[in-house]
Amino acid sequence: MRAFLGLVLLMGLVKKPTISSYWNEGLTHRLSRTPGFGEVMTRNRFQLLLHVIHASDNAEPTPRTQPGDELLDKFRPMFELVNKSFASNYRLARDVCVDERVVGFKGRHKLKQYLANKKKDKWGLQMWVLAESESGYTHQFQASVGRKHGCARPPGKQNVGHRVVMELMQPHLNKGHHVTLDSYFCSPGLCHALYDKGTFCTGTVAVRRQGMPKSFNVPKRGLTRGQATSKVQGPLLAVLWPDRKVFTMLTTLGTPRMEDCPNAKGRTLKIPSVVNMYNHTMGGVDLGDQFIKLYDPRLRSCKLWRKALFEVLLTAAVNAYVVYQRCWLQSRKLGRLPFQESIVASLVGDQVTSRSASKLGPAPHPLRLTGRHFPGVLPQKKRKQCAVCRGRSRVRSWCPDCGVGLCISNCFRVYHTVLQLRSSAPNEE
Repeated sequence: MRAFLGLVLLMGLVKKPTISSYWNEGLTHRLSRTPGFGEVMTRNRFQLLLHVIHASDNAEPTPRTQPGDELLDKFRPMFELVNKSFASNYRLARDVCVDERVVGFKGRHKLKQYLANKKKDKWGLQMWVLAESESGYTHQFQASVGRKHGCARPPGKQNVGHRVVMELMQPHLNKGHHVTLDSYFCSPGLCHALYDKGTFCTGTVAVRRQGMPKSFNVPKRGLTRGQATSKVQGPLLAVLWPDRKVFTMLTTLGTPRMEDCPNAKGRTLKIPSVVNMYNHTMGGVDLGDQFIKLYDPRLRSCKLWRKALFEVLLTAAVNAYVVYQRCWLQSRKLGRLPFQESIVASLVGDQVTSRSASKLGPAPHPLRLTGRHFPGVLPQKKRKQCAVCRGRSRVRSWCPDCGVGLCISNCFRVYHTVLQLRSSAPNEE
């Protein structure tokens, strides 16, 4: 199974149109064949494991506390396992963000949704993700069941965005974190609720949200471009800034002051500090998406949970790279591609299929069992320990070709004729 997961990750590095094309052989495919896949596992074996792999036990009952939870029976054990692992292996910085992520899928499933604002994957499973703003480390995520299956706002309760953010931030409340949100999640009520729990919040907000200042609801033609307007309600600051679009921001950490910021053309403009802070702390989930899509194998499947399983595998590989970059003390560190290759090599290990093992033939003999070897005397009156008997006294006789010390009486013959030695030298090969 480790070799199977390693091949799945390797398919993200070596991309081909179909699964069977990775095992193509013969003169027709001599320029594009990849013999490494056939050496690790046969094609039929890989496709069989891909067919029978499961992420949960169908016979084990799962608790259901909210409407639509029966649709997540295939996902919940897998998500709970990786969320626990992600949380225990990394400590989040102060700045975090909450956003959505899509697992591309065009098959038939009740959880499949259409998201028009996505450029690449408009159809698929929508997930709510808590990530670190600077590194893109995915800390927690949960699947969305959609409005049709229980995700709609119950009467008299908070909306979906409020509930999702509070659930994802539940282990991190009262720790001084700063969470950045977009207009789908952010609201005055959520900012006050997070502030009461010792957590700061910044985000864009719809001007028609409940609790927003009524003076902000004005047409764009009645505003002066670049002139910001701010309102304060206790710890909450609301900022209206008309630019090419009208931006409405909420924050419990920023200030209403204006500061200089260079734009894409190199010009220095005056913008509110809240907008600048939002631009620097909102891209954590998108950064993680870029890392995931970089080496995505894009395996086709009619099962949505299988697509989610491979998404979790890629997310774990990205998180491992972030932990390696942050916590490894070595001065020279591997890049993204060499690190991914090292993960594949460690998962595959020495797994070799029986067919490829027969093609390879027997292992070659070490150097000490081949060729002609003659004893010699160590120069400059040096001495070495015998590589066979490991005696207390050092000897002056050695084998110049192998570079080891050997007793001239019997050990020289044993070292160059016996395959398995009780005590072998470190450089005997």
